[in-house]
Amino acid sequence: MKTIVIFCVVLFAFACSKKVTTGHYDNGKPLISVSVTPLQNDEPVVAEFTPEDKPKFEHKEIIRAIYFDFDKAALREESIDVLDEIAQFNYDVIVIHGHCDVRGSVEYNQALGDRRANSAKDYLTGKGIPIEKIKTQSYGKSEPVALDCKYDICHQKNRRDVILVVTKANK
Repeated sequence: MKTIVIFCVVLFAFACSKKVTTGHYDNGKPLISVSVTPLQNDEPVVAEFTPEDKPKFEHKEIIRAIYFDFDKAALREESIDVLDEIAQFNYDVIVIHGHCDVRGSVEYNQALGDRRANSAKDYLTGKGIPIEKIKTQSYGKSEPVALDCKYDICHQKNRRDVILVVTKANK
């Protein structure tokens, strides 16, 4: 009985819509899009990929975060080890997001986040990664992971670069 109720709810949801989109977006276009034929005359719901909406299968993965000292953009020794590991692989794109703790002005932290992201970028290009494969963006203090910090050990979690890589499975 429970199965029939769940099936009916799902069936009703699909019967009211014509297109369901799921997955990540690439330039405003969904990576996976499914067409759903509405229920008519007790026929089953049919879902299929349309040829123009076939998945592109881009795989994005957060690799690591590297951390910085207060008010600094210089790479730490443990950060260099992480960047050396990343430099060993042939990624299609490396995206570096620079972050800061909440102390200081918005403008100052935006610039500091940019310097931090560029420190990692400069190191990776020095290791032979083409500059056109590396993108940077500063978030300044706008996206802290640790909130209501009273001690430096808490603020430390926000002074970071988050490094994402993009690998295309269909090359």
